Amino acid sequence: MQFQVLGPLEVLVDGQPVALGGMRQRATLGFLLLQANRVVATSQLLDALWPVDEAPASARQILQNAVWGLRSVLSSAALVTQAPGYVLRTDPDRIDLFRFYAQLEAGRAELSSGSPHTAARTLRGALDLWRGVPMADLVEAGIGWPELTSLQGVRLDALEDYFEAELASGRHHAIIGELKAMVETEVLRERSCAQLMLALYRCGRQADALNVYTRVRSALVDELGLEPSRGLQNLQRGILAHDPALATPGCSSPGEPWQTWRQEASPRGTPVVLRGAPAARPELASAAPPFSPAPSPASPSTPTALPAPPASPSTPTSPASPPSSASPERHPRPGAGSAQRKQTSVVLIRTRFDPAAISAAGGDADDLLVDALGRVEKEIESYDGTVVASIGPVTMALFESPGTLRTDAERAVRAGLSVRDALAGATADPAAPGPEVRVAVSTGEALVRTRPGAEGTTSVTGTLLEECQTLLEHTPDREVLVCDRTRRAVRGGFVYRRGDAPESWCVESVDEPLGGADRECELQLLQSVFRRAQRRSTPQMVTVLGEEGSGKNRFVTDFSHWIPTQPDRARCLVGTVRPALRGGPRAIQAEMLSAYCGILPDDPADVVRSRVATAVDGLPLSAERADRVRAGLCELLLGDAPGTDDGTTADAGASSLSWVHFMEAVAHDQPLALVFEQVHRADDRLLDFVEGLSECFGSVPLLVMASARPELLRRRPGWGGGRRHATTITLDQETAGLSARRSPAPAPPAPGFVQELTDVDHVTVPVPTPAHGCRRARQRV
Repeated sequence: MQFQVLGPLEVLVDGQPVALGGMRQRATLGFLLLQANRVVATSQLLDALWPVDEAPASARQILQNAVWGLRSVLSSAALVTQAPGYVLRTDPDRIDLFRFYAQLEAGRAELSSGSPHTAARTLRGALDLWRGVPMADLVEAGIGWPELTSLQGVRLDALEDYFEAELASGRHHAIIGELKAMVETEVLRERSCAQLMLALYRCGRQADALNVYTRVRSALVDELGLEPSRGLQNLQRGILAHDPALATPGCSSPGEPWQTWRQEASPRGTPVVLRGAPAARPELASAAPPFSPAPSPASPSTPTALPAPPASPSTPTSPASPPSSASPERHPRPGAGSAQRKQTSVVLIRTRFDPAAISAAGGDADDLLVDALGRVEKEIESYDGTVVASIGPVTMALFESPGTLRTDAERAVRAGLSVRDALAGATADPAAPGPEVRVAVSTGEALVRTRPGAEGTTSVTGTLLEECQTLLEHTPDREVLVCDRTRRAVRGGFVYRRGDAPESWCVESVDEPLGGADRECELQLLQSVFRRAQRRSTPQMVTVLGEEGSGKNRFVTDFSHWIPTQPDRARCLVGTVRPALRGGPRAIQAEMLSAYCGILPDDPADVVRSRVATAVDGLPLSAERADRVRAGLCELLLGDAPGTDDGTTADAGASSLSWVHFMEAVAHDQPLALVFEQVHRADDRLLDFVEGLSECFGSVPLLVMASARPELLRRRPGWGGGRRHATTITLDQETAGLSARRSPAPAPPAPGFVQELTDVDHVTVPVPTPAHGCRRARQRV
């Protein structure tokens, strides 16, 4: 049995294709073949088969049916269940993709050993395995896996290796046609452009060779704002000067201009894998070919020359390692989005776990890295930063608000310190040593690119990123190292000492809190609202508005950390509206419910049902209502409703009502705060749900809090208007003060005093600000 993925997906038995069933079944097989002899989690397969948040309620059942159908087809391959998913065991030589990788490595070895004629034949044989776009039938059906995009990049690299072997063999005439076709479609790949220039020059077409350079330079300047690499410039100068070395096919001296371009063309540092870009998976940024199989247990003679396994989130990868030739989206295509130079602050964080911590996690470093990335994202977002890339153990964040450069740099440094502290205990065993954490911060000008339809930054390029990588290499463990521009931009607020790198500084401690003294007044006001909800058992609604850079996320985080310190086992559940979150409140309800029940994304269905049942059984609910709530919550999390004899499931409205009844019962048992972050991103159904949520509950000590940018009021001018027990707090970006959105109030209390909310209709809180003395915030209660 042979598997073919380099073209339409096919399985051949004795040279004849086998029927593979429907699209879901074919897609399941295709994804497992890309990860042959490796366990693929069920959650990964579900994400591969359906877009995010679009999987039907019966997705797991559909996947199980697909696996069952494949087992009846794959006679010589073993498709077995192995936690947390499935593994397809087969000899790698039966898959054309891995035969391609084996021949590619062999050809490269022959080329390196000085046998270009043999290398050209081997590389040509590897390329001949391609029958078209990888899994073209699935691509036509709408499948857009990053792995397939990356495979196209690997093929282009193999073509360039083949061209190099033919040039070294003196066969420049034979490859000009293929080189022209490649350069027309991949004008930003400098290596193939240099090969075309050299081939044309050797054919006596110097003018055409120089025209290729002109087109490449124009594309680089227009698209990236960059000049060609030094090596490509050397090649152009060699053509202008008619350097004799260029006409010698066997010339391979490293000092020759047409050879040195390859070493100098690529920028230093690890290639950036973009969040939100079509190929945004860290495992595709490895310098090794990305989809090599693990050794087959049934094939002990598997050649050791196969490429190394792909870098996973747990693979320690130095940020100074060479860029991967297979990295997708290495060059932005024309029209792919807008780019502009901005003053910004870049943060690079590297996290590594020692063997003791990995052993305490059950030997799975992936889980540790995923948990660490979650902590990093939370801390970065709490300072209004954006995580734009994650490459194995290295994460990159960007701070580029409309505020001043000092604001960006200060938030970046504080976020770096918070990340370092948050990761100190990121191990499964408290006795195990914490991870190695290094943070570098650089401030300056960078080329920031966004893509059409993407929310926020999708890539960052320029010397600023390289500078930050250099800082990271010199950063000691558990330290935050900043460049001199960052220190000068922030001025006060931190205590520094000289770093080991030139013009670098280690941040030793924080000298003053972010946001000034009046942020405490706002926090006290919010705390008073929560205490009033506790005393009077009356649900309250609070909206916190603030522009990007106002410290809104940090303010919300401080409040959510304060809640558990209150009496009666007060609890806070936080849900964040993601840019891609659509389809109403269902996803954010599931996020909060999972946090309360302690349910993880990869937990099997029986664990989910057990934990939901445990949570429901501990609440003050009648037996009949408990059954309904339990069924509705299971439908919310799993897409099914256990306990129904006819196989029917609760609809979305029933599951949402079960969620409300559950949270109301939780609030009866313990004071509860439900925090919805970034509500301005929500669709209309979710906005309706959040705005009216506080009025869905009975007399319970519960606070509903929503944070958003002021653009929320442009979409919903009457947000919260006319509702009882509703409060709006606006965070001012320049003064970090508090502004008012309520009706006139009675005489205020003494200046500087925050009054506890009691049985009054209005309260006015004076808030001192550095620039304006005293401003007042009003609230209707």
